[in-house]
Amino acid sequence: MGWRVWRVVLLGGRLRLWSAVYDEEWVPGEPFAAECRQGHAHAAPAEGCSCGVYALRDPDGLRRYLVGRDDPWVVGRVIGEVELWGDVVEGELGWRASHAYPR
Repeated sequence: MGWRVWRVVLLGGRLRLWSAVYDEEWVPGEPFAAECRQGHAHAAPAEGCSCGVYALRDPDGLRRYLVGRDDPWVVGRVIGEVELWGDVVEGELGWRASHAYPR
């Protein structure tokens, strides 16, 4: 379990969670599966790479993600708990995982 920020996006009259950084929707009812965005041919997360789904141990570290690029369809940002599983790499402030789902 960890903490992360999502953008709340209004599309087609429905509110959706999207990554705070990338244009990726977290589809309701489906686990989010990480992919390497660095162009490497490996499963995420990988040692020596920055790929994977990020989550922090402490939600206070997420404040900087509560502001950022807000396109017209972004109606807000939320902090929430996320479940991580599969391959998980521990870092100084939290984890990077292969799979995740909002709690």
